[in-house]
Amino acid sequence: MTELYNAILNSNYINDIENDFGTEYIEIMRSKLKIESNGKDLKVTEQELVLKYQQLKAGLKIEYDGKILSEAEINKYHESNDKETRKNSRIAKYKAILSKKEEFEEILNKLIHIRIEIAKSNGYDSYLDYMNEEKGRRGYGEVELDAFCEQVKKDLVPFTSKLRKAQAKRLGLEKLALSDYNYIFPDGNPETIGDDLYLLEAAKDMYEKLSEDTGELFNRMIKRELIDVKSSPNKIANMGFCINLEKLKMPYVFGNCNGTIYDVMVLTHEFGHAYQGYLSMKNQKIIDYYSAANDIAEIPSKTMEQFAYPYAEKFFGNDADKFKFIHLQQALFEICDYCEVNEFENWNYNHPEATLHERAMKYEEFEKMYNPDYDNSELIEYIEAGCKVLNNPALYMFPKYVISYALSAMCALQFNKRFVEERDAAWSDYIRLCSAGGSKSYPELLKLANLSLAYEEGAVASATEYAIGILNDYIEEESLSSANK
Repeated sequence: MTELYNAILNSNYINDIENDFGTEYIEIMRSKLKIESNGKDLKVTEQELVLKYQQLKAGLKIEYDGKILSEAEINKYHESNDKETRKNSRIAKYKAILSKKEEFEEILNKLIHIRIEIAKSNGYDSYLDYMNEEKGRRGYGEVELDAFCEQVKKDLVPFTSKLRKAQAKRLGLEKLALSDYNYIFPDGNPETIGDDLYLLEAAKDMYEKLSEDTGELFNRMIKRELIDVKSSPNKIANMGFCINLEKLKMPYVFGNCNGTIYDVMVLTHEFGHAYQGYLSMKNQKIIDYYSAANDIAEIPSKTMEQFAYPYAEKFFGNDADKFKFIHLQQALFEICDYCEVNEFENWNYNHPEATLHERAMKYEEFEKMYNPDYDNSELIEYIEAGCKVLNNPALYMFPKYVISYALSAMCALQFNKRFVEERDAAWSDYIRLCSAGGSKSYPELLKLANLSLAYEEGAVASATEYAIGILNDYIEEESLSSANK
C-alpha cells in the first residue's frame, strides 16, 4: 500500500484523482504514508503480542461455584441479587487474572515500548501524536481531547455522581462498593426474555419495523450467516465487532451472548456498524471510504443502541423501562469511563518505565477524578496488584481508541433527542452520515449530519442536557415515591 500511495501521489494524474474521489482520499494517503513508512517489523511484533493477549484472555479459566468458567460466563454473576455472589465472583476473576499476572504484565510492558518505537521510527516524538494521526484526528489532537475531558469532569461528573447516590439509596446502601456498580435495581437487573436465537428474532422484528432498508439488511445477514452472537466459552468476554467483507459488499457481526442486557447493547451497537458499512459500500466509489476514522465510525453504532429504545419490550418485556433507564445512565457513565482510560493511557505512554503497581495506583487516581464517590476498599488488594489494569483490553488491543466512544456518544445523544422530536429528519441525517463513510473530514461529516463538534466549548453540557433531564426526572420521581411509602 505504501508503494501504491506513493505512486498515486507522485502521479501526473493526481489532480484528476482528487477531482474524481475528493480531497479526503489524498489526505488519507498522505496520513498513511506518515505513519506506515517505517517500523514494519515492529508492527508485526506488536500484532503478535496483541494476539498473545487475546488468546490469554479468551482462555482464562475461573474457578467459582464449583465450576470452571470462562470470563464471559462469570460476568453474569457480577449482577446477582446477592451481595456476596457479586463480590466473590469478582474476586474469583481477579485471582484467575493474577495467576497469569507475569504474562499479562510482560505483554503490556512490551507493547508500550514497541509502540513508542513505532512512533519514533516514523518521525514522531510522541506516541500520542502518532496515534492521533493514525485515528484520523487531523486538525485536532491532544489539546482538544484534554479540553473535552475537562468539560466532562466539570459538566457531567457532578450528575453521574448524583446517579450513583440514587443507586445506593435504591439498593438500601449507604455507599456503593465496587461490586455493587452493575447491580442497579434491588429486584434484579432486566434480562432478555429469551436466548440468543430469540434475541435474533426480536432484532429481526425491530429492524423490519425501523426501516425497510434495515430489515432487508438484517435478513440478508441472517440468511448468509453473517451474524454470530452465540455464546461460547472460547470467545473473549464482552467482545463484539463488525467488519466489512468488501468482496461481498456485506458486513459481518460477531458477539458473545451471556444472558445480560449487554447482549442487546452489543448486537444493536454492532448492527449500527454493519448498517454504516453496508450503506458506504453501496454509495462510495473506493474502499478507502467504506469506513470512517474512529471518531466518526462509532457514531452510527452508539446511535443505533439508542434508536432501539422504542422496541425495548421485544427484548425485555415488562422490564423495558428498566432497560432504557440503565442504558441511558450507562451511556453517561461510559463517557466518564472512556475519558478516564484516555488520561491513563496518556500517562502510560509518558511513563513507559512505570511498574505495574505504579500503573495500578495511577489508574485509581484517575478513577476518583471521574467517580468521586468511588469505594474500592473491598477489593483493594487485587486492585493494587494490578487486576484492573491487566483486565482492560483497551490498553492492549485498542490504544487511543476508547476516547472515540466518548466523542461519539456526544453525537449519539444528539441523535436520540432528535429521533424523539423529529424522527424522519433524524433518520435522514443518520442515513446521510452512514452513506458518507469516510469520504469527508470529521468536521465536514458532522456538519453533513447536522451534528455539533463533540469537543467544542460547551458541547458536553449541550449534548447531555436531554439525557440528564430524563434521568433526573426518573430519580426524582423514584425518590418522591419512596418518601410516600
